[in-house]
Amino acid sequence: MANVQVLYAEDISGAITANSTAWVDVCSIAAGSFTAGAKCLIIANQNTHNDSASEEGRIRLVHGTTPTVFDDASLAFESGVNGEHLVSYMFLFTQPGTTELIKLQISSSSTNVTTSDWGQIIVINLDDIGADGTNYFWDEDLVDYTMIAGPIAKAITASFTPNGTDRWLFIGHMIYDVVGITAPVGFSLWDSVAGELSRRQQEGEDGTNDFLGHNVFWVGVPTNAARTLSVRPYSTSSAVMLASRVIAINLSVFAQSAGAFAAAEVDPATSPTYTTLATVSPTPSVTGDWVYIAFGVEDGNEFTSDFRTRLQVNPDGGGLISDPAYPNTVTTNLWDTADEIALSVFNLRQLDSGAARDINFDATQIAGTTGRWQTNGLVAFSVALANGGPPPAVASRMPLLGAG
Repeated sequence: MANVQVLYAEDISGAITANSTAWVDVCSIAAGSFTAGAKCLIIANQNTHNDSASEEGRIRLVHGTTPTVFDDASLAFESGVNGEHLVSYMFLFTQPGTTELIKLQISSSSTNVTTSDWGQIIVINLDDIGADGTNYFWDEDLVDYTMIAGPIAKAITASFTPNGTDRWLFIGHMIYDVVGITAPVGFSLWDSVAGELSRRQQEGEDGTNDFLGHNVFWVGVPTNAARTLSVRPYSTSSAVMLASRVIAINLSVFAQSAGAFAAAEVDPATSPTYTTLATVSPTPSVTGDWVYIAFGVEDGNEFTSDFRTRLQVNPDGGGLISDPAYPNTVTTNLWDTADEIALSVFNLRQLDSGAARDINFDATQIAGTTGRWQTNGLVAFSVALANGGPPPAVASRMPLLGAG
């Protein structure tokens, strides 16, 4: 097959709300879009805010028309009034013989109004890039684990040995019950050779009702050494890891890729000026679809840190545009000065051949003085496979679907 199947859906309208325990659709990929029996990597983001400081906003990722919730994918958070909060998912899902839709939904714990600022889903058909243990390595741990202060590896890939020249994408994911609200709950994306690649941590707000999920990323060229990749949760507040997942993907399977990653902290400019956290400029060999993912971790350092971010692309030489043009948002509420909050945003878009196509991940500081961004990166790769022909002229992007 010349191209990997990639499907994408988003809602960036900011108009979808829920004011009861009934679930409301945010965005969806239709069942008929999928290949029966395909093993799919699903990554999803849902950013919401809530008009109550004492009730919860709720989020879930589901499949099928019934629908069925993915393992531990019913999440909830309490925030300050209109405090924005991002939750993220990563799953490996094998489509049944009769394919099933995949969608994000929101609801509220009472009559409080939960608003979807933006939601997005991307699905990559892993069968098109090879088997687990060849071009990608995956593991998940679904056993509940009460965390301790020392990081313990809970999702560990089989050992693999990069050749020292190929670019790889590493992603770690954890879903957890915060339980306590006096200490940060976190996890690291851990390389057995290089050590900690990135981490995310946050103090809980509601020990009874907060259930959260997050992703962290790394991209680069690993050294030619045998290694495992893992997720390492930690906390002193008796938080419970409900699930953790990790994947390593060899991007050389795609015809083209680009990546940038830096662990150094960045102090963004004050609004309205933006500072670029990460940038790549691939030159497509042919016109076709590309996946691009931006990611970073906000090190709050203080309760007043307030940032906006944007993901921009110059797809055809006409200049940079924000895409997805989601409402420029902060990552999430800060409950402790030790909070380090992960943000990611992605897209699937046609990039035209003929010149370098800039992709920038930017941030600006609205309030506060000591907040910083760290472990910032961008990865972009063509839908065309390295051993295939040109990608399709028409993007595989799904239409925007809202409630109902």
